[in-house]
Amino acid sequence: MLKSLSKIFSQGFLFKDMNGDGVTDYLDTRIIISDDAPKEDIVGASNIAARLGFETMGLDLPLVLKDSEFSSLGEISTPILLGRENRFIGEMVEEGKVELEECAPAQGLIELYVSPPGDHSAIIISGGDDMGTESAANYMAARIPYIWELNGIRLEDVERERVLTSCPSRESLRISATPSG
Repeated sequence: MLKSLSKIFSQGFLFKDMNGDGVTDYLDTRIIISDDAPKEDIVGASNIAARLGFETMGLDLPLVLKDSEFSSLGEISTPILLGRENRFIGEMVEEGKVELEECAPAQGLIELYVSPPGDHSAIIISGGDDMGTESAANYMAARIPYIWELNGIRLEDVERERVLTSCPSRESLRISATPSG
Protein backbone atom coordinates (compact mmCIF):
# COMPACT_ATOMS: atom_id res chain seq x y z
CA MET A 1 0.00 0.00 0.00
CA LEU A 2 1.24 3.46 -0.91
CA LYS A 3 1.71 5.76 2.11
CA SER A 4 3.55 8.70 0.56
CA LEU A 5 3.30 10.68 -2.69
CA SER A 6 7.10 10.70 -2.78
CA LYS A 7 7.03 6.93 -3.46
CA ILE A 8 4.58 6.95 -6.38
CA PHE A 9 7.24 6.06 -8.93
CA SER A 10 9.32 3.82 -6.62
CA GLN A 11 9.42 0.07 -7.11
CA GLY A 12 7.32 -1.84 -4.61
CA PHE A 13 4.13 0.23 -4.63
CA LEU A 14 2.52 0.94 -8.01
CA PHE A 15 5.47 -0.70 -9.76
CA LYS A 16 6.40 -4.32 -9.02
CA ASP A 17 9.25 -6.67 -9.86
CA MET A 18 7.34 -9.93 -10.20
CA ASN A 19 10.30 -12.20 -11.05
CA GLY A 20 12.99 -10.75 -8.76
CA ASP A 21 15.39 -9.60 -11.49
CA GLY A 22 15.45 -5.97 -10.29
CA VAL A 23 13.46 -4.70 -13.29
CA THR A 24 9.93 -3.31 -12.92
CA ASP A 25 7.66 -5.59 -14.92
CA TYR A 26 4.18 -5.05 -13.49
CA LEU A 27 2.00 -2.00 -12.90
CA ASP A 28 -0.38 -2.40 -9.94
CA THR A 29 -2.78 0.51 -10.51
CA ARG A 30 -5.42 1.86 -12.85
CA ILE A 31 -6.47 5.42 -13.66
CA ILE A 32 -10.17 5.87 -13.01
CA ILE A 33 -12.14 8.66 -14.74
CA SER A 34 -15.86 9.44 -14.84
CA ASP A 35 -18.11 8.05 -17.56
CA ASP A 36 -18.59 11.51 -19.02
CA ALA A 37 -15.08 12.82 -18.41
CA PRO A 38 -14.32 16.18 -20.02
CA LYS A 39 -11.47 16.38 -22.52
CA GLU A 40 -9.16 17.86 -19.86
CA ASP A 41 -9.53 14.69 -17.76
CA ILE A 42 -8.88 12.48 -20.78
CA VAL A 43 -5.74 14.46 -21.69
CA GLY A 44 -4.50 14.32 -18.09
CA ALA A 45 -5.23 10.58 -17.79
CA SER A 46 -3.41 9.95 -21.09
CA ASN A 47 -0.34 11.84 -19.90
CA ILE A 48 -0.24 9.95 -16.61
CA ALA A 49 -0.71 6.66 -18.47
CA ALA A 50 2.23 7.53 -20.72
CA ARG A 51 4.45 8.28 -17.70
CA LEU A 52 3.42 5.02 -16.01
CA GLY A 53 4.21 3.13 -19.21
CA PHE A 54 7.69 4.68 -19.39
CA GLU A 55 8.41 3.47 -15.85
CA THR A 56 7.82 -0.27 -16.44
CA MET A 57 8.85 -3.04 -18.83
CA GLY A 58 5.40 -4.65 -18.66
CA LEU A 59 1.81 -3.67 -18.02
CA ASP A 60 -1.70 -4.87 -18.63
CA LEU A 61 -4.00 -2.70 -20.73
CA PRO A 62 -6.22 -0.78 -20.46
CA LEU A 63 -4.74 1.61 -17.91
CA VAL A 64 -7.63 4.08 -17.97
CA LEU A 65 -11.05 2.81 -16.89
CA LYS A 66 -14.42 4.41 -16.07
CA ASP A 67 -15.70 4.72 -12.51
CA SER A 68 -18.92 2.88 -13.45
CA GLU A 69 -16.89 -0.30 -14.01
CA PHE A 70 -16.33 -0.65 -10.24
CA SER A 71 -18.70 -0.85 -7.30
CA SER A 72 -16.05 0.05 -4.71
CA LEU A 73 -12.50 1.32 -4.38
CA GLY A 74 -11.44 -1.97 -2.81
CA GLU A 75 -11.64 -3.60 -6.24
CA ILE A 76 -8.59 -1.65 -7.46
CA SER A 77 -5.13 -1.76 -5.92
CA THR A 78 -4.04 1.86 -5.27
CA PRO A 79 -6.24 3.53 -7.89
CA ILE A 80 -5.46 6.90 -9.41
CA LEU A 81 -8.79 8.73 -9.23
CA LEU A 82 -8.95 11.60 -11.69
CA GLY A 83 -11.47 14.36 -12.26
CA ARG A 84 -14.04 16.52 -10.55
CA GLU A 85 -16.87 14.34 -11.85
CA ASN A 86 -15.27 11.09 -10.65
CA ARG A 87 -17.86 9.22 -8.59
CA PHE A 88 -15.35 8.03 -5.99
CA ILE A 89 -13.87 11.50 -5.50
CA GLY A 90 -17.42 12.85 -5.15
CA GLU A 91 -18.20 10.31 -2.43
CA MET A 92 -14.98 11.21 -0.57
CA VAL A 93 -15.83 14.92 -0.74
CA GLU A 94 -19.35 14.26 0.59
CA GLU A 95 -17.92 12.19 3.46
CA GLY A 96 -15.39 14.92 4.30
CA LYS A 97 -12.39 12.73 3.43
CA VAL A 98 -11.20 15.10 0.69
CA GLU A 99 -11.55 18.89 0.49
CA LEU A 100 -11.73 20.47 -2.93
CA GLU A 101 -13.32 23.78 -1.88
CA GLU A 102 -9.84 25.26 -1.35
CA CYS A 103 -8.98 24.87 -5.04
CA ALA A 104 -9.41 28.08 -7.01
CA PRO A 105 -10.27 28.02 -10.73
CA ALA A 106 -7.30 26.74 -12.77
CA GLN A 107 -5.72 25.29 -9.63
CA GLY A 108 -5.26 21.55 -9.20
CA LEU A 109 -4.76 19.10 -6.38
CA ILE A 110 -2.84 15.87 -6.00
CA GLU A 111 -3.56 14.07 -2.74
CA LEU A 112 -2.84 10.68 -1.29
CA TYR A 113 -5.80 9.28 0.59
CA VAL A 114 -5.08 6.51 3.09
CA SER A 115 -8.12 4.82 4.59
CA PRO A 116 -8.45 5.18 8.39
CA PRO A 117 -7.83 1.48 9.04
CA GLY A 118 -4.83 1.78 6.73
CA ASP A 119 -5.86 -1.12 4.49
CA HIS A 120 -5.92 0.75 1.17
CA SER A 121 -4.90 4.01 -0.45
CA ALA A 122 -5.83 6.06 -3.51
CA ILE A 123 -4.19 8.90 -5.40
CA ILE A 124 -6.66 11.72 -5.98
CA ILE A 125 -6.17 14.21 -8.81
CA SER A 126 -8.74 16.95 -9.18
CA GLY A 127 -9.07 20.72 -9.24
CA GLY A 128 -11.10 23.87 -8.89
CA ASP A 129 -12.23 23.39 -12.48
CA ASP A 130 -11.39 21.13 -15.44
CA MET A 131 -8.30 23.18 -16.32
CA GLY A 132 -7.04 22.77 -12.74
CA THR A 133 -7.53 19.00 -12.92
CA GLU A 134 -5.59 18.82 -16.18
CA SER A 135 -2.84 20.96 -14.67
CA ALA A 136 -2.51 18.66 -11.65
CA ALA A 137 -2.50 15.54 -13.85
CA ASN A 138 0.19 17.01 -16.08
CA TYR A 139 2.22 17.97 -13.01
CA MET A 140 2.10 14.39 -11.77
CA ALA A 141 3.02 13.02 -15.19
CA ALA A 142 5.92 15.42 -15.72
CA ARG A 143 7.40 16.28 -12.31
CA ILE A 144 6.68 13.95 -9.39
CA PRO A 145 8.77 13.01 -7.36
CA TYR A 146 10.36 16.45 -7.86
CA ILE A 147 8.78 19.63 -6.54
CA TRP A 148 9.59 22.12 -9.31
CA GLU A 149 12.73 21.41 -11.32
CA LEU A 150 13.70 17.95 -12.46
CA ASN A 151 16.67 16.76 -10.41
CA GLY A 152 15.89 19.48 -7.83
CA ILE A 153 14.17 19.24 -4.47
CA ARG A 154 12.14 16.04 -4.08
CA LEU A 155 8.93 15.39 -2.15
CA GLU A 156 10.96 13.04 0.03
CA ASP A 157 13.19 16.00 1.07
CA VAL A 158 10.11 17.98 2.13
CA GLU A 159 8.75 15.01 4.10
CA ARG A 160 12.11 14.56 5.85
CA GLU A 161 12.21 18.27 6.75
CA ARG A 162 8.68 18.08 8.12
CA VAL A 163 9.71 15.22 10.40
CA LEU A 164 12.87 17.02 11.55
CA THR A 165 10.93 20.15 12.49
CA SER A 166 8.33 18.11 14.43
CA CYS A 167 5.43 19.15 12.22
CA PRO A 168 2.27 17.17 12.88
CA SER A 169 1.98 14.12 10.67
CA ARG A 170 -0.82 13.94 8.12
CA GLU A 171 -2.33 11.05 6.30
CA SER A 172 -2.03 12.99 3.05
CA LEU A 173 0.32 15.39 1.36
CA ARG A 174 -1.17 17.99 -0.97
CA ILE A 175 0.38 19.66 -3.97
CA SER A 176 -1.33 22.44 -5.84
CA ALA A 177 -0.33 23.09 -9.41
CA THR A 178 -1.33 26.13 -11.41
CA PRO A 179 -0.78 26.19 -15.18
CA SER A 180 1.68 28.72 -16.50
CA GLY A 181 0.61 31.25 -19.07
